[in-house]
Amino acid sequence: MHLLHSRNSWYYSISFDIMIDFCIWALQVDGLHVPPFDKHPNGNNSLRDAGLSSADWQAWLLRVLHQQSEFKQTLQLQASVDLLKDLILQRSPAPHYPPSVWNGRNTIRERLLELWEQYGPISNQRKRQEPAFARRLRKEEQKSGKRLYDELRPYYKRIPPLSIYLVAYEQPLDCLVLPSTLLMTQQEGQPEPEEFRERVLAAAEELVIQPNRRRRTSPYTSVSNGDGQFAFAYREYTRKPVPPPPLRQEIPRLTDPARQIVLDKLGGEHTSYGIVNLATLQFLREKNRPGWRLYEVTFQEIDGEQHRTIVMLQQNENGSWRCLSISSSSDLQNQWSKIFPPVHDHPLLFLDIQGGGSTDHQYFFHAKGDVIDNGFHVKRVRLVTSEGQVFEDTVEDGLVFFAYEQKQPIPLPMQAELYNDKGELVWRQTVPDDGSPPWLKGRRR
Repeated sequence: MHLLHSRNSWYYSISFDIMIDFCIWALQVDGLHVPPFDKHPNGNNSLRDAGLSSADWQAWLLRVLHQQSEFKQTLQLQASVDLLKDLILQRSPAPHYPPSVWNGRNTIRERLLELWEQYGPISNQRKRQEPAFARRLRKEEQKSGKRLYDELRPYYKRIPPLSIYLVAYEQPLDCLVLPSTLLMTQQEGQPEPEEFRERVLAAAEELVIQPNRRRRTSPYTSVSNGDGQFAFAYREYTRKPVPPPPLRQEIPRLTDPARQIVLDKLGGEHTSYGIVNLATLQFLREKNRPGWRLYEVTFQEIDGEQHRTIVMLQQNENGSWRCLSISSSSDLQNQWSKIFPPVHDHPLLFLDIQGGGSTDHQYFFHAKGDVIDNGFHVKRVRLVTSEGQVFEDTVEDGLVFFAYEQKQPIPLPMQAELYNDKGELVWRQTVPDDGSPPWLKGRRR
């Protein structure tokens, strides 16, 4: 996390890293015990039979950790500040894969390659837990008014940016690698946000004192490598009881199959939200196009957190529906004047545009947004590309929706034209336009 407009370039990042998690997972598959990862049962011995030793595995893990930390720092240096705005969870793609970092026996590398293939579905399942964990951290910060970034302030000048990697293991423990890497294990229900915060602060303090460890006692145990040099330090925690899973409501059955998809998606295992209280779900606005549906809904999670969301559906060839995207929305019809400077001399168009290529060699174009009428009686919005293509939609409840697929890419930007009920052009603007409407930029000059 790095705060926008802050002069402090220090940051911390949290990620479930499949490179590092694979190293721990492969150790458990084999059953080899390497402190502190020595609480798992005996496995199939396949890596040990190929010649893997505790020192080999330890050196491999440290190389992977070093590579990932260097790669993440490179990405942070290259990223713009806007990409870091309000981020808690950093998702950094791995430049390689763990078997490529192995530099020992070929028989072990071949076995690691086999395990890497088996690990794919497991990693997908584990990564799906990442957004839920980030959501719990965000809610706890909002509830407590404490930001971990602020609490780490004493360490800004004492350690480099802190990389926190989450991995799955049955024993709760933190593993520290100098100068500023924290490897934290996860179990079902643990750590909760407050425990996570306490463990991160304790780890930061230990990373500061670790070079002078001889002068102080510490709850962390140091581990040396084969040359007797410091490899890492670790601290074990008590495994907490697994909390009972929250009860999920029975999803109501609707006569409209498209609306049913919305209920099924929000009432199921959707990772962007917690458990949705379906009794609070309300359909506010919708747009129907041939083969497409757009719904704006509001709902609350069972803990009371409120959401306003746009759900986009596409119809399959057999007539059924599938969910394409779920994204947050705002009540711009009633709130725009509280967000932006007042405008009365023309209507306003807030349009979210997405476009690109699909796997079947088709190009898609999706655009949705709000029209603030301002008394101009806007009935139609027309989008005109530089090549003369025209897309048009009528305004319903202040909402417009465009969805197309074709063989050729749709060029951007394009001109948006707003027409009133008499067919008169009352406003024109370029979309997209650097993310801000032209009238807003004009007033800021």
